[in-house]
Amino acid sequence: LTPFPQLREKMRELRDANARHGQYAAAMENLKHIFNITKTIQDTKVALDQGKLLVAHKNIMDLELARDELLFEVHKSDSPNKDYEKNLLVTFFIKVDELVTDLSSNMWFVIGRALEMVKGSESGSGPQELVSCIRIVEREERIDNYYLDKKARGSAFMPPGRPRQWRKKAFEVLEKTVWSRVEGNQLEDRSLNKAWLARYLEVCRKVIVDDLQLARAAVPCFPPDYQIYDRFVHMYHNCVCKRLREIAAEQMEKSELVQLLSWIQTYGGEELLGNRRLQINTAALLDDVPVLSRSTLNSLYDSFVEMTRRDMKNWLDKTLSAEKDDWNKHVRPDEDNFGYFYTSLPNIMFGMLRDTVTLAKEVSVEVIPSVINLTIEEFFIFANKYKDAFTAYRNKYFENRSTFREFTSTMVAIANNLQTCIESTDKYMQQVRLSMESDEQQDGGVAGRRAVSRQQIIDNIDRLNARWSSAVGVAVNYLLEEICEDLSPHLAELFSRKWIVGCSAPETICMTVQDYYADHRHLRPATRCALLMDLQFRIVGEYLKAIDSRRLTFATYEERAAAGSRMKADAQRLEALFKQLIDTDDINEPFSLICSLISSCGEVISLRDKSLLTLEVTTFSR
Repeated sequence: LTPFPQLREKMRELRDANARHGQYAAAMENLKHIFNITKTIQDTKVALDQGKLLVAHKNIMDLELARDELLFEVHKSDSPNKDYEKNLLVTFFIKVDELVTDLSSNMWFVIGRALEMVKGSESGSGPQELVSCIRIVEREERIDNYYLDKKARGSAFMPPGRPRQWRKKAFEVLEKTVWSRVEGNQLEDRSLNKAWLARYLEVCRKVIVDDLQLARAAVPCFPPDYQIYDRFVHMYHNCVCKRLREIAAEQMEKSELVQLLSWIQTYGGEELLGNRRLQINTAALLDDVPVLSRSTLNSLYDSFVEMTRRDMKNWLDKTLSAEKDDWNKHVRPDEDNFGYFYTSLPNIMFGMLRDTVTLAKEVSVEVIPSVINLTIEEFFIFANKYKDAFTAYRNKYFENRSTFREFTSTMVAIANNLQTCIESTDKYMQQVRLSMESDEQQDGGVAGRRAVSRQQIIDNIDRLNARWSSAVGVAVNYLLEEICEDLSPHLAELFSRKWIVGCSAPETICMTVQDYYADHRHLRPATRCALLMDLQFRIVGEYLKAIDSRRLTFATYEERAAAGSRMKADAQRLEALFKQLIDTDDINEPFSLICSLISSCGEVISLRDKSLLTLEVTTFSR
């Protein structure tokens, strides 16, 4: 091995000569490009102006190849002026960099309009121009990889401007275009149009579906490894997510919130990504990248529920105000097909409930239990306000009965409204029992939200119905108070000397009851039965109280016999009256006639043998 260092030293001159020869050979090989550089640059500019991008790129590649080979030879040399020579070459080929910039600008313009190119809506050669740009991108990618591979193997040489990474840049251009298609369709805001969000989202829907169909048509224009359709799908999805998250972070009105959440609900459906022509696995896409995070959705759902509660409260307050205004108009209420008085209040209330639940379904099935529950809670509060309102109406009436001509018919309508509310609430409870999921399924639902169980809703509905029933009882009692006030002077005549000799009090009582029945017959059957039963108890009770208070004492059997006979006659008249009043087709409720109590008392009083009175009274009491 000793001779080798000397041999290496002897061959240095040969090695240097070989290096110079390589430089000269590279220079000779590229002389034509060096001598013709001005003409080549001019021809390339013309080709760019004419849209001949492949021709322009071929010229640029030739010039770059000449420059890079010369630079590589300088890089390998041990010349002390290496840096100067490199700068000299770079300066000489400086115009090539300008051509590269112009070429890339043209390419990004074409690639940015890839879908329009495929559609053929752009002037020029359409898809062919797009394909040319992609071919150039792939050429540049191969050149990048060539130098990167050499660098990985230990070479320190890298031409100016490398690696260009034009494939990455092409994807960035496409993504920027997609973002402009999603974000740029918003042409107005809340100050210009209240429905701005609905209009914007509808435009987005149409644009996304149309663009993705074009993206499927553009697949042949790109290499298979681009997976260009999947890229477009993910780019549109990511841009939509980004834009909707921006909107969700803003302060929104209720209508905007509904529009946003409703659109998100349909986003994976047939009208959008689920369109069969698009052939997208929407479940996997949305599972991988949800449009909004769970915490954001929960926050929006809670906002919707609170806005709904506020709206429901305002609607109910306005409804009650309108109802009270109608009471003071002294106008007879409307009759339904069965002749029952009513106002529009129950229809408005339960129409609100139906509309609110329908709106909640548009937002998400997850909010339906909360919406139903808040509605029931607001109805409960309203039931108290409604009772307070018609109680105040009753108080004003009894202060001066002549000022309210339609008090009876209005109170009948109020009682009917409350009965309708009970029936509507019962129907709704059945729907809740049938439609809502079991508690166990709900417990496995959305975390972090104020979940409302089915049982909680049912318990609240029971509370509400109890409140409606209580209010019905109050309304019936006010109707009873009214008729009893008219009956009281006549009831006071019972068991008086005047009554025994044949006063008109019993007949007046019957006539008054029958006269009021002209309005009371417009009560719904259950409420009418309750009122008639209470009225019967009140009248029969007055007879019993009169006997118990010894309002009249009897000195002789004849007086007792006369009183007993009168009581039997009154009992028959009253029983005939109540039988007549309940003898209607719409009453199916059981009705107990107790007027026979008056007749039984009369039989006891009529006994000739006083010694039997105590025994008979004891038996009667039992």
